[in-house]
Amino acid sequence: MQLRLLTIPFSHYCEKARWALDLTGLPYLEDAHAPVFHYLHNRRWGAGSTVPALVAPEGVLSDSSDILLYAHRHGVPLYPRRYEAEIRSWEDRFNRVIGPQTRVWAYSLILEQPDLIIELLRSCPKHEQRIAKPLLSQIQAGIKQSYQIRPSSTQDSLREINALWDQTDRILASGQPYLVGEAFSAADLTLGALGGIMVMPPQYGFPYPPLERLPAAMRSEIEARRQTPTGKYVLALFRKHRKGIQAYQGERSASVRA
Repeated sequence: MQLRLLTIPFSHYCEKARWALDLTGLPYLEDAHAPVFHYLHNRRWGAGSTVPALVAPEGVLSDSSDILLYAHRHGVPLYPRRYEAEIRSWEDRFNRVIGPQTRVWAYSLILEQPDLIIELLRSCPKHEQRIAKPLLSQIQAGIKQSYQIRPSSTQDSLREINALWDQTDRILASGQPYLVGEAFSAADLTLGALGGIMVMPPQYGFPYPPLERLPAAMRSEIEARRQTPTGKYVLALFRKHRKGIQAYQGERSASVRA
């Protein structure tokens, strides 16, 4: 049975799972769908309502952290025993703060540019793109309601992000090679995947629009964030541990469309 990763392709939680699976070298099919459309496909495979979900011989894994554990059990040492408690603590904090708040921050800006929303859907099946276009205003309203996006959301989310980002800045300013211990771990991968949207690394596993096409406020924040110790660290993580993803992603996407 081939591994199947159910995703909304531009989701940073899906990038977390995708990155972990890519590190294993195990072949898998990414089954990418637009928001809302993904519910139907999740049900088809016995998954819940959220993505990422990994359909594996052992069963369906419906949480990104469970997928990292799956990668760990298949040869990628993301949770070395000596540092496991600290790694899990960081992963949990990034999942609870960086993940939700970067999502709200990004949506609060991107939703004001309908052409960008359409561009984000370009890795989804063609029929979903065709259906989504005339329903764009409803999709925008649904996302805002789901994530409680209000006029103040951008600044509210940045305050939450900064509280944790400042902590990692202080730790990483010393130049230590990894957040925990002496090697790349689930803590680094989670910070990279969930925080990556704040710095937009070229190696990100989804081809986001180029920086110059993003809203001015988003572009300004990304450029400033790239100069922080954490921002520089995330960019370095992608350069070192996410190499070759663009070519591989194109291959994988082609197989999904087929």
